[in-house]
Amino acid sequence: LTQRNLQLATLTGRSDIVYPDRRGTILQENLRIAEFLSRMGAQSLILETGSREILESIRDDFRVAAETLNELGKRCGEYDLYFCIQPRLGDRIQNEDEIDRILNLVNTNDVALCLDVGQLYRSEQDPVRIAKVYGSCIRHLHCRDVPHPPLPGEESRAFVRDFCPPGQGVADFPGLADVVQSLNDIQWI
Repeated sequence: LTQRNLQLATLTGRSDIVYPDRRGTILQENLRIAEFLSRMGAQSLILETGSREILESIRDDFRVAAETLNELGKRCGEYDLYFCIQPRLGDRIQNEDEIDRILNLVNTNDVALCLDVGQLYRSEQDPVRIAKVYGSCIRHLHCRDVPHPPLPGEESRAFVRDFCPPGQGVADFPGLADVVQSLNDIQWI
């Protein structure tokens, strides 16, 4: 990285955050990543939130998830890192209702949001709306796009699995840029 004048910004961990008996392992694995990121001068640790399986109830599962996320976020702060959750299609947190639910349960001083434009479109969510509503919680932005669905008569492709360069798909990057510019009190990484 040094030879190419590059700096590592982040790495992504993955954990099934609703299993209370796995909390110790989740913390250990992700704090090992946090320690590495800190040594490399990175700015954040991003976490994919794992399986959508319901263990007890949605309410209980989100309570357990929030406890784990709060602890991990607090500990990442000790490494001078932002800790961000990343909503993704097929994960515990994938849509706006779940983003809202978890952000109302965690300490948003310790737990932030990674806005992944492509993943939100794959989950049929509106990244521009989410940025407007939760802008103060966003600390990391992934700018990737998803292709337009095939037109009738065109060869079908796996639309939801593909990503494409920003601006070549369906994402409203001009709208997102307007929202980001209006959030000038946010430190973006």
